Amino acid sequence: MLKQLAPQYREASPAQKRVLLDAFAQATGYHRRYGMWLLNHAEDVLHAPVYTRPSHYGPEVQHALFLAWNAANRICAKCLIPFLLTLIDSLEQHGHLQLTKEMRSQLLSMSAATADRLLRSERKTSRRGLSTTKAGSLLKQQIPIHTFQQ
Repeated sequence: MLKQLAPQYREASPAQKRVLLDAFAQATGYHRRYGMWLLNHAEDVLHAPVYTRPSHYGPEVQHALFLAWNAANRICAKCLIPFLLTLIDSLEQHGHLQLTKEMRSQLLSMSAATADRLLRSERKTSRRGLSTTKAGSLLKQQIPIHTFQQ
């Protein structure tokens, strides 16, 4: 939309600019002042270089981390990382995981923050903790409470 409206906005009269700006702000949800800035600097915004960092860990490493995390009962990454070597060895021993040397070194050199970032997508899709107790007055009435007063 910015690409279409910017040339029209540049050549429009002040009354037409007001109408174009109103339509742009309503369609995008941007504030009028920011919309005005965007329409005046469209070529800078549209041709700005996008910097993406190459992914250091592949999907195989992420899958291996997910298997180890599941085997450790989905503990936090700070607790998982120190035991990762033991978990990987046992998973490979029982045939649940097969890693190359490169994947193994990547997995063992991973920081806790990186592990949390890689596990974020799995945490969103998984359910929260299960609770077997049910809150309510029935349970409260069945628990005897000892007090020091009558």
